[in-house]
Amino acid sequence: MSTAVGGAVGLGIGLGTGLGTAALLPRKLAPLGVPARTAFSIAARGHLGAGRYFADALTRTWGPVAIPVLAATKRGRLVLALALARHLVDWARGAPGVGLLPWLAARTADDLSYGAGVWRGCLRERTVGPLIPDLANWPSRHPPPPSTEPLRGAELSARHPPPPSNEPLRGADLPSRRPPESPFRQQ
Repeated sequence: MSTAVGGAVGLGIGLGTGLGTAALLPRKLAPLGVPARTAFSIAARGHLGAGRYFADALTRTWGPVAIPVLAATKRGRLVLALALARHLVDWARGAPGVGLLPWLAARTADDLSYGAGVWRGCLRERTVGPLIPDLANWPSRHPPPPSTEPLRGAELSARHPPPPSNEPLRGADLPSRRPPESPFRQQ
């Protein structure tokens, strides 16, 4: 099978799957009174959103490895162009007051520097945890209900620390060097 035929088959399967799932959603939402056009629109926007998350992961977190690999083949360059096209959309929507080419260069540099930092941290800490998305609770089926209890004691002081003083920090007063929690799996 030639590359062109294989690519067309893959594209057909992807489009068929996307359109098929988008076509099934109106049937599921009809009992709830959601019009078919609205349900189809929701499904299509969901697929586009998932594509955006995939493009972000591909060019940011995985960018230092994925970009050179993708740039080596014609099909890979197409995937890379589609993944970087999200910056065109951001530029068109936001009108940042910068020309298109400087905007694309800056956003691509931002993607690559972010990815380089992630990979450097993984190498330094000898873990691949930040490279693996944590989809265990995605999408959340049962989000926790918001608390109606007022904040008390330690919770209140943790959310509203006292204002800083001019005294130097000592011992236990020093801020923790531990990084904030990440949505990626830790090992």
